Amino acid sequence: MPADHHHLQRLLEQERYEEVFDTLLPLVSDKLTTRKNVLSGWRNYLQWLSETGESLLNFTTPEQQYLEWLKARDVAPATLNNRLVQIRKLYQLLLEQELVRSNPFEGKKGDSNPVHERRQVYTKAEVRRLLAHANAEERLLILLGIEAGLSGGEVRFLKFCDLLDGGRQLRIRRVRYRQQGYDTEQLIECSPRLQDAFAQWMKHIGAAPLFEHVPAGFVFDVDGKSLCDHELLWKLHVLCQKAGVSYKPWRALKHVSGVQKLQKGTDRQVIQQELGLQRLDPLLKMAGVEDGRKLRWKKGKAE
Repeated sequence: MPADHHHLQRLLEQERYEEVFDTLLPLVSDKLTTRKNVLSGWRNYLQWLSETGESLLNFTTPEQQYLEWLKARDVAPATLNNRLVQIRKLYQLLLEQELVRSNPFEGKKGDSNPVHERRQVYTKAEVRRLLAHANAEERLLILLGIEAGLSGGEVRFLKFCDLLDGGRQLRIRRVRYRQQGYDTEQLIECSPRLQDAFAQWMKHIGAAPLFEHVPAGFVFDVDGKSLCDHELLWKLHVLCQKAGVSYKPWRALKHVSGVQKLQKGTDRQVIQQELGLQRLDPLLKMAGVEDGRKLRWKKGKAE
């Protein structure tokens, strides 16, 4: 019998659950982030126990009731599934300590959570509202995502010297992709709307037109330094609040570009190359493409 069995049993009988969790968490993972996430799930389960009068040890059918409770709180499918994994781990540890006779969550599966449904994308109506409420900087940011298909990192490190041919082309340096088939430097044709957004932003910051002089430094900066990831996402968050649009991460803007290209019938290999996406099938349903053909980019070829 484990040495701390009696100690844990006393803590549980006295409902000193936080101390129980402190004892068990080191058995979950060495990573602090993982422990924090698991602890959050365990505390969430305690909240359900408190509201329903159930007991951590003397339970009836928590595996079904807890699941329904989570669904009633509009928990996202991914979060719901994570909660089930976390509670399954809790009972597994209690079982190993011989504090329970069974794991009620063993084999319990959550909701189906297909990849294409986890992919977030701003709708056409949301994009219109974002652009309608955007200032010069915000408008350029949004268009770089939905038209040029830039990632957050590519936007953050974009420099004015990357604007070529009088602003008609944009040079993108892609160096972070794990796949070896991508060109690390690509040229993107700027739409008239994107060209105008660059011109308006340069006018706002007092820079000369591109045909007169190419400004130095980053397109978006803070005291001459590139934006950090948090600063970029905060700008998007502020705009979403102004426009009354539910916030989604930057990649949801990039997905807009992918969906639009698919709907226009652009060659999928070209889309993968331009957007730096390993797989397109998660975006197919969003684009209304029904043939189900899946492509994986590998070593410069589509499989």
